[in-house]
Amino acid sequence: MDKAYQDNQTRQLALDLSFIPVVPPKSNRLEPWQYDLDPDTLPISPPAGPDDVQRYLNDLEAIEKQVRPEGVTIGPTAPPASFAPDQFLITIENYKETAVKQGWITNPGVVNSLDVKLNTALSALQKQDTTTAKNVLNALLNEVNAQSSKHLTSEAVAFYNLMCNF
Repeated sequence: MDKAYQDNQTRQLALDLSFIPVVPPKSNRLEPWQYDLDPDTLPISPPAGPDDVQRYLNDLEAIEKQVRPEGVTIGPTAPPASFAPDQFLITIENYKETAVKQGWITNPGVVNSLDVKLNTALSALQKQDTTTAKNVLNALLNEVNAQSSKHLTSEAVAFYNLMCNF
């Protein structure tokens, strides 16, 4: 967020998304906001001029060496050329377990409900009953959207909406 985005609505959206303000407000703002004044937030300063670029690049390289990625990233999987719907549902079930470990699904009852729907859809597919499988997956999407921001994070909602609409 920079000084170009001064309206309260944009500011509130940034705070709701857990952004940490690090840019000072415009000096003529009637209600200035608090921002991060801690110089240790990012131990690097931009180059002061053309002669300072190498120092800046060295600082960036030092920070990159210290950064260690943590956690697991899951994302949508494109269906293979020989698409097997039952195998794709098993992939979604496996991703659900990862989503739980990531904290994207926070309620055991919701986890159970999603399990039941995924298993019912899988069973229907194995019986060649695509109509029932489609209806159950639609019910799963309805539940996902209803649980959005309650027991499912935006990551989980986006993931299920994308994967179940293949």
